[in-house]
Amino acid sequence: MKLTVNQNELQSAINMTLKGVSNKNTIEILKGILFETYEGKLMLTSNNLEIGVQTVIDADIQREGKVVIDAKIISDIVRKLPSSDVCLDVDETHIVKISSTSLEFNIKGFSGEDFPIPVSIEENYYKEISSDIFKEMVRKTSFAVSLDETKPLLMGELIEFKNNSINMVAIDGFRLAIKYIKDDNFVTDSKIIVPGKTLVDISRMIPPSVDKIKLGFDEKHASFIIGETILTTRLLEGEFINYSQIIPKEFSTKLKIHTKDFLYALDRACLVAKNNLIKIDISDDNLKISSKNDEIGNLEENIFIELEGSNLEIAFNAKYFMDALKTIDEEYISLELNTNVSPCILKPYDDDSYTYLLLPVRI
Repeated sequence: MKLTVNQNELQSAINMTLKGVSNKNTIEILKGILFETYEGKLMLTSNNLEIGVQTVIDADIQREGKVVIDAKIISDIVRKLPSSDVCLDVDETHIVKISSTSLEFNIKGFSGEDFPIPVSIEENYYKEISSDIFKEMVRKTSFAVSLDETKPLLMGELIEFKNNSINMVAIDGFRLAIKYIKDDNFVTDSKIIVPGKTLVDISRMIPPSVDKIKLGFDEKHASFIIGETILTTRLLEGEFINYSQIIPKEFSTKLKIHTKDFLYALDRACLVAKNNLIKIDISDDNLKISSKNDEIGNLEENIFIELEGSNLEIAFNAKYFMDALKTIDEEYISLELNTNVSPCILKPYDDDSYTYLLLPVRI
């Protein structure tokens, strides 16, 4: 194989495919990236058997072929090459000569014949979704994905397609985040569970130039098409928690509060809070936040609110509140509560497309 390719384009393509490389893999070839000529272009493929990535870039192909190159080595080399054309020349023994301007690397490659190609989803199974909407859904839910490896299903996010809408749901046992959008592209009821980390990676992979991505899935895999890149992931198998049963339907205490005022007050409270524990006293049109640590000191701060219903004293992990507040762009939020041991619901004010449920701390 011999070809010439632009250094910047090659580096971008390698960065994309690194999402499918795992250095923890015991199979040596899976620590590499498959370089293969494809219809007059260069295709790069990675596959750690959980996630596979394929991307295509323009290249001047002088000789067809394919080779696997260690991902870390090729990434480090290309990143430090001059910003000019790069020539890759592979001989019969899989030695890869990488040359650019006045320099030349010779590194060991591997045969590409045994490299496992990621599963492909049939073209008619794909539907389009706005890139901005997808990134917003991930941003407003991914922080609530569980990190507990003993509960693998909760390390994923539920994506539901029903009633011409998409729901993205994350839950970790302490909080629940749901983002909902209307989308007429998805008319068939179905649901999948995608690893939460993969959704975050996909969101970060979408360049500003890509307005829409495509999503397709079968019983075991989901694929996301981002421009010239396809990322395929294994789905998590099992039955996701019936989250709708957890959400209270009626509330005795409702309040309207300025989003940033609440966020900044919680941030200040954490400066002297032990384990991020804060107390909230809701009374009339005032919300008092208090925190203390016997080794540091204490804080009390009052915020104006609009209250409907009963007064209430309750305690929370402030970090869990702040995670959600940081994703909300609206000026005001609503908090809906019942007792000091029942879930609290946070939403943007007058917007039902996002729901965040948080369990209180017993004190």
